[in-house]
Amino acid sequence: LPLGHRAVDFSLLSVQVPSPIWCPTSLIVNGKETRFLVPEPGLPLNFVNSTGMCYEAEEVRQCLLKGLKESSVMSHADSLLLAEVEDEVRRQVGVVYSQDGQ
Repeated sequence: LPLGHRAVDFSLLSVQVPSPIWCPTSLIVNGKETRFLVPEPGLPLNFVNSTGMCYEAEEVRQCLLKGLKESSVMSHADSLLLAEVEDEVRRQVGVVYSQDGQ
């Protein structure tokens, strides 16, 4: 894999996340690549593609304006599942944080 790419193989699923991993513009699942558009920045950025994080920020804003504690786009259960998948990905690629033992 090219520098900065990550790949994880689950029992029936292979996922590759190209660099930059915090906001990739494509995802490769079982060999099929899907591309995503990232908004053009109006100002210089500290991190490549960080304008892609505007979608999450806007969803949080909309939920707060509506007095919602949970998004219909991504539920608390979805967030927990994502955290579990991220933990498994980190385990498979050998990334360990000091908090992992707690």
